[in-house]
Amino acid sequence: MSTCILRKTRDNHEYPKTILWMDEAHYTRDGIVNCRNLHKWCPKGENPKLKRASTYQVKFLLNVWAALIDNILIDPIIFPRALTGERFLELLRDELPLLLEWNDAANGRMPALPITPELSGHF
Repeated sequence: MSTCILRKTRDNHEYPKTILWMDEAHYTRDGIVNCRNLHKWCPKGENPKLKRASTYQVKFLLNVWAALIDNILIDPIIFPRALTGERFLELLRDELPLLLEWNDAANGRMPALPITPELSGHF
């Protein structure tokens, strides 16, 4: 992948500005808790065995997708569930053109090549 980009950049110095660099982050309630720093101090004679909930009955999942094109941040999109391949395709096909149109700095241009961390090592 990197040699392909370098080759195209040699021919056209503006080429990197046309690449859509994107990533997503995955957040859960369990992923933001640090249990290792929990200490219970109690007076002598009390039972020091602390009982506490280690998981929650209600779980949530949040995916945040964001992208850059030509040093311009494309508005992050928040997904309430996991981002599936089908949903990602909808995003690229239906929502991305609207986001680029809305962003004046991107001038409505479509990226030449979407790059994700998952894809970058597979070419």
